[in-house]
Amino acid sequence: MAAPWQLLTLAALLARAAAEPSVLVSSQQGLLHLRVDGGLISWRNETLWDPHSAWNKWLFRPPGALAVNPRNGTVCWPSSEGYWKPAVVRCAAAEDLNNSWDLPLPKSLGLSVPVVDALALDWVTGNWHLTASRTNYVCSDNLDRCLKVGQTGRDHHTGFYVKYDIPNRLVFMLAIDEGLKPFRMERMRLDGSDRRTIYTESAYTQFPAGLGVDSVDQQVYWLAFLNSSVFSASFSAGNLVNVREVGQFSRMGRRYDVSVAGNSVFVMQQEIIRRIDKATGAETIIANGTVEGATQPELQKLEELLAVKAFSNETQPEVENLCAVDNGGCRDFCVPTVVDGTASRTCFCEEGYELAGVTCRKSLPAVVMLVHQDTLQALDLDSGTSSTILSGLTDATRLDFFWTGEEYLLFWLDDGGLFRGSWTPGGQVEDVQELTPAGQAKRATDVAVEWRQRNVFWIEKDGDQMRLKVTNLNGTAIGTIYSDQWRNQQALITQTEGMHIAFTQIPDYQDYPDLGSPTVKMVNMTGAEDSFFDLVEDFDGDLTPQLNWGLRGFQPTEWASDLSLTSSPWHNRYFWIALVPSRETNSRDIEIAYASYDFLSSGESFHPDNSGILKRARLLTHPSLSNTGGLDVLGDRIFWADNNAKQLMTANSETGGDVHAVDGAGGLSAVRAVRVLHPRKQPPTRYPVCDQTSNGCSDMCQLVRDGYPQELHRAGKCTCGDGRSLGEDQKTCE
Repeated sequence: MAAPWQLLTLAALLARAAAEPSVLVSSQQGLLHLRVDGGLISWRNETLWDPHSAWNKWLFRPPGALAVNPRNGTVCWPSSEGYWKPAVVRCAAAEDLNNSWDLPLPKSLGLSVPVVDALALDWVTGNWHLTASRTNYVCSDNLDRCLKVGQTGRDHHTGFYVKYDIPNRLVFMLAIDEGLKPFRMERMRLDGSDRRTIYTESAYTQFPAGLGVDSVDQQVYWLAFLNSSVFSASFSAGNLVNVREVGQFSRMGRRYDVSVAGNSVFVMQQEIIRRIDKATGAETIIANGTVEGATQPELQKLEELLAVKAFSNETQPEVENLCAVDNGGCRDFCVPTVVDGTASRTCFCEEGYELAGVTCRKSLPAVVMLVHQDTLQALDLDSGTSSTILSGLTDATRLDFFWTGEEYLLFWLDDGGLFRGSWTPGGQVEDVQELTPAGQAKRATDVAVEWRQRNVFWIEKDGDQMRLKVTNLNGTAIGTIYSDQWRNQQALITQTEGMHIAFTQIPDYQDYPDLGSPTVKMVNMTGAEDSFFDLVEDFDGDLTPQLNWGLRGFQPTEWASDLSLTSSPWHNRYFWIALVPSRETNSRDIEIAYASYDFLSSGESFHPDNSGILKRARLLTHPSLSNTGGLDVLGDRIFWADNNAKQLMTANSETGGDVHAVDGAGGLSAVRAVRVLHPRKQPPTRYPVCDQTSNGCSDMCQLVRDGYPQELHRAGKCTCGDGRSLGEDQKTCE
């Protein structure tokens, strides 16, 4: 069985390339393939529509969707043994319509033939596009999976027509609202986006009865029933322009269709098919109640023509298709589009999965993980239900996660040690392992997962020293990438493209009077290129280390919540809770502040003016910030725990508005950290994921960049645990 997009023999292609357009017609008697002079090429005897059935006799416009691939001469059409019987897409070679094969439509669509309004095949990707029950779908090459990509019509339309323009990546809809109002023409991209009205009838004078698209000349054609005219207009400029009358047709019957190929417009009405020259309007009847030269009794009298489809190689010209190579990088469906004249593509995922970049991930509810001293609590944001997923902890302080595609790997700190466990929403934490125990002087103060490298980082306090440690997800190799004097380093996070690690350091003013304000320090994955910006602002609104603590009356340790730093890959921002002095009242305001790190992706220096100043802004102030238990972001929402009111709070992370308590999150015991779990929090990077399996590293792999300021080139570098070094192959640690 040949697929509809697979090529026929070279000889057949060459013969077809030189031929004039030909015409496919679906009718009550079956399917016909005609020459433009009306001569019969092929015929298939099949009941495509029964006008005498109880359902179909009331159907204003019977089914007649036809899809053609002119490059290999394949024609496909919806077919069924009856209205309530399973529907299939039946395909055959246009030269031999009786040599056919079936592709069953997915039962999940619940479709039968009368509700299939339009059918089209993308001959490059092999995707099907169909409109059924006035809903657009994209389907896989063998029609075993379909996905909604947009609504084309409404149930109260009296008249409704839809046609696909695959080369120009568009869908055209022509509709009349109930009450016989003036019609309108709409169009949208093939992926369902950018829907717009491109033409509206000034008065009810036409009552359209058919729709056709010329992909080559970018013209749309429609039949005006009330004045028996064929109209055309150009859509190349966006809206329809140069509307003109092309020709006339006779008003007879209730079923009409129009199709365009080459220089001809083919109009179907009841039992007649006429060919109209696009330029001159000259008309030729190619079928009038019978098929010329046909000897079959069934073709001596044509009845109930359903649809017409003219085609030639020219009707599907060569166009750029970003889905043609490697499925456009999409894991599932890839739909080519054109945006502002430039080829583009949109990735789609099947039901139950959601898009993350070009990857499809299983759809899961967002869960807020609340860290208490002795328990881990999970709050489902969709249902508002919460449950304790791990108990018996001693002194838990911080948590982060890695999404495997099937479950969450949780990494948390308890009594100064680092632990790992697996968790599936709705269950309990399982397979708990202690990766690094706490010592007499050593304690872990925070942990962060870098999902692109599949590594876990944590801050270790060892007496008066601070070390930034790293291990792989299994904890089988442990290394040190950075060390410094202990300055109360806390709040560890990884930066959006996996190239930096950031942490707060809030020095004790009594011990370090010259260190200035609390800062966020940043190091790269090898521990080099350390930079910083300040968490607090002076009276002029700039972040600066030049602070006059005597005027403020506050210690630096009062200026920020120790564990409040978080980041958002959607906004390229850091967020934190800051205590800001008030000049007028000599008091402090508590706010959620943010600073952008767009410069890290743009190639600019970290300190463009070499002043150490990074502009920041206030997101919001609120009384619930006076005693917080952590901060985290998911999409356009930011979350924090209000330990005074014992509830979880949320606000819009872009505007700071819509502040309210989260339903189902009341009565919380003292929260020490907040972490929102969702696969979307770990989106795919534009650089390859650095994992030891694909890179062949025996211990760990880390992303490094060549040059500073930032260059586009990133590479994976194998690294070793403490006390080990790379061998000659630069992959194996010895």
